[in-house]
Amino acid sequence: MSLRIVSKRGAAAGASPQPMAGGPQDDDGWSSRIAKLVPAEALGLYGTGLAVLGRSKENETTDTLAANTAGEVFLSLAGDPPLTGLLILFVACLVICVVVRYRATQDPVSKKPQWAAVIVAAVSFIIWVVVLEPPAGPVSLGEYSYLGALVAVIWGAGVPLFYKGDPPG
Repeated sequence: MSLRIVSKRGAAAGASPQPMAGGPQDDDGWSSRIAKLVPAEALGLYGTGLAVLGRSKENETTDTLAANTAGEVFLSLAGDPPLTGLLILFVACLVICVVVRYRATQDPVSKKPQWAAVIVAAVSFIIWVVVLEPPAGPVSLGEYSYLGALVAVIWGAGVPLFYKGDPPG
C-alpha cells in the first residue's frame, strides 16, 4: 500500500485522473487522507517500546519532565519509565516515521516524496506523544494538559481538509 496522497485537483476540467504507475489510484477523500497521515508505524513501535521500558524497573525513581502550576516545564525525580529511555524511544520512532514516510510517499516515476505528508506525519507523532503525558510520555503540560488533546483533535480533523496531496499523473 502506498501512503502517497492523491487529489483530483489540478486535473484538466472534465478529465478523469490518470492511473499512477503500479495500478489505478482514486482520489483520496478526507477519511483516506486521515488514515494516510497518521504515523501508525511510529505509534505501534512507541507502544511496544513503552512496554519494554516498563519492564526495566532498575530505578524506582526516575527522571521525567513535568510542568508546574505556572506551566513551566521542569525536570522532576518521579515516574517510571526513565526519561532517558522515553527520549531515546521518542527520537528513534520519529526518525523511523520520517524514513518510512519518505519512502512510502515517493512517486513511482520521479521518486520525489511528498514532503508535506512526511512533515504532517512527524508533527502528528509529536502531538500524540505530548498528549500521552507521564508516565507514557516524556512531557507533562500540567494544568494545561487539555490543550494537547485539543490540538490533537483539531490537527487530526483539520489537516486532511487542507492537505490534499498531489494531482494524479
